[in-house]
Amino acid sequence: MGIEQFIDNEVKGNDVVLFMKGTPQFPMCGFSGQVVQILDHLGVSYKGINVLESDEIRNGIKTYSNWPTIPQLYVKGEFVGGCDIVREMFQAGELQQALNPGWEVTDAERQRVSPDPYHAGEYLTSQLGTGEWIERATHFEAVAVTGEGVFDTLKAISKLVLKTLS
Repeated sequence: MGIEQFIDNEVKGNDVVLFMKGTPQFPMCGFSGQVVQILDHLGVSYKGINVLESDEIRNGIKTYSNWPTIPQLYVKGEFVGGCDIVREMFQAGELQQALNPGWEVTDAERQRVSPDPYHAGEYLTSQLGTGEWIERATHFEAVAVTGEGVFDTLKAISKLVLKTLS
């Protein structure tokens, strides 16, 4: 079986497949890690394919999609995009709709994934639960976050910082 056939079988044989650097358990690049975090946050079952295991796969997926970067997300046989597109779709509720047709973004969900900068402090506080912590320093370089919801928490922190500096 050639590489094109292998990729086509994976894309068409799985509802959601992510061609990425590393694995879902251990992403080897920040962009792949962001897409994994979004999919995991949504509770999506997906297959991750590590393009670092084979130059043939790494180059083949770029040819298959005519897209130059990795990660690449496919949903129901269709190319969705890379990290930036997936993140923007997630924030707009479009990724959730692509994964689950008929799903509608609620005002509460929109607030959760895209908090108003004026309420970022309250949002941040509401996101911190048991097992999660934030250490604030005079310089924001020393912010550390652990636990689930890191993507949303970092976004809220950046908006809070912008509000503080303005």
